[in-house]
Amino acid sequence: NKAEYSAKYLMSGTKDFLWAIDPINDNLFNVFVHLKDFGQNILDEKNIYFDAKYLIKNNLNLPHGFSRHLNYIFKEAITNAFKHSDATRIELKFNYLSGLLEIELSDNG
Repeated sequence: NKAEYSAKYLMSGTKDFLWAIDPINDNLFNVFVHLKDFGQNILDEKNIYFDAKYLIKNNLNLPHGFSRHLNYIFKEAITNAFKHSDATRIELKFNYLSGLLEIELSDNG
């Protein structure tokens, strides 16, 4: 029902906002864990296999606000894959090569 969806959306948005303003989350590993947990929760609803890989040896600190932006971008991408891709497998990968950060979301849909 629409009221239940609206309440869940508001609650989720509030949690994301509070998570994003906490300075402890201004690092890449915390962003990864947050997105991994989100992906597992939402994709389990459709029995979509979710594989999340953090291939970075050291945790990277992020400028204030970057974690919030990464969170919103990749939550939207995961949600779009969930709704529109007809995938059975979705992968999230964080990697850091030659001074470049690579965050990749891929699916088989």
